[in-house]
Amino acid sequence: MRALMIAALIATTLTGGARGLPENSASTRPLHLQAVVAREQTERDHGPCDEDRYDVKPAMGAEAVHRKVAALIRCAVRRWSVEGGADKAIAVATCESGLWPWAVGGDNLGVFQHKATYWFSRVNRYLRERWFNAAQWERVHQEASVSNPRPAFLARANVLIGIRMAHSGGWGPWSCA
Repeated sequence: MRALMIAALIATTLTGGARGLPENSASTRPLHLQAVVAREQTERDHGPCDEDRYDVKPAMGAEAVHRKVAALIRCAVRRWSVEGGADKAIAVATCESGLWPWAVGGDNLGVFQHKATYWFSRVNRYLRERWFNAAQWERVHQEASVSNPRPAFLARANVLIGIRMAHSGGWGPWSCA
């Protein structure tokens, strides 16, 4: 009888008492599922690899910029797997740009050195307007050129395009692959 009483007490405690909690309450979800729900909400609000977390500026210094860009690449690879994983993606970006979002090599721009003439079509194919605030979308959603490289210099946009390209077609477009 005592064992039955202890079992009932434990069950009542674990279920939140006699009244219980609503079935879909976040507090009834295991912690790993709470994290998934939180990530999905963030992605609906900000898109993958939220800009607030991965924002870089030259004034941060090269080391901090490189660390944040590498973290951004890891984030994108968690969402879209690529051959060789995050280590390969970081190696390609390091070879292409030194993980420097403002790199220019001929007519290639940014972290993954996207060819300027392909920028606009890649934005339309691989990015979603809802992933960016209005100012960022206006910035990235325009033609890029060597004389106007700014659209490709938003690290998050450049990385998301690069990782999505590698996810869908491999590393063929990059000479450093």
